[in-house]
Amino acid sequence: MSQLIPFNPSNLANFTFQPVLDGSTYNAVVTWNAYAGRYYLGIYSQQNVLQVYTPLISSPDPVTMNADEIGSNGLILANRNAGVIPGMTVMGPGVPVGQVVSVIAVEQGVAYLSQPVQESAADEANETAGQEANETYTFTYSINLVKGYFGTPLVFRGCSQQFEIG
Repeated sequence: MSQLIPFNPSNLANFTFQPVLDGSTYNAVVTWNAYAGRYYLGIYSQQNVLQVYTPLISSPDPVTMNADEIGSNGLILANRNAGVIPGMTVMGPGVPVGQVVSVIAVEQGVAYLSQPVQESAADEANETAGQEANETYTFTYSINLVKGYFGTPLVFRGCSQQFEIG
């Protein structure tokens, strides 16, 4: 489960927190860079040695919506495209546990997927009864700010103004 840290910047001091990355505690410092006009994230060891310094790039918040499987490689989105973009990962009843399925294209309210999804038992029962089956799927796009430096992901969600660790 991810640890959530609310981002509460101040014009009086840098924003700091202590994430646990790959089993070790680090000091994270978010500073405002006036020249670039944006925030930067610095990750420092307990000995105050800089490990990572990167722009604070936000990831969109997850999109949750009802969808219905079509064939094996697509989901009909209940709300047209509604923020679903290529590259998002998909979680829901048709995605087997441990399998990574991502959106490769979105066209006319259909999300085309990198791997097939399975029809759930509830979906099959509804279709047998002649009813439309819409199930809840979550679409997530995460920019890992420390990828290549740490195995533990660190993501910043711009809409909710939170850091996600893990």
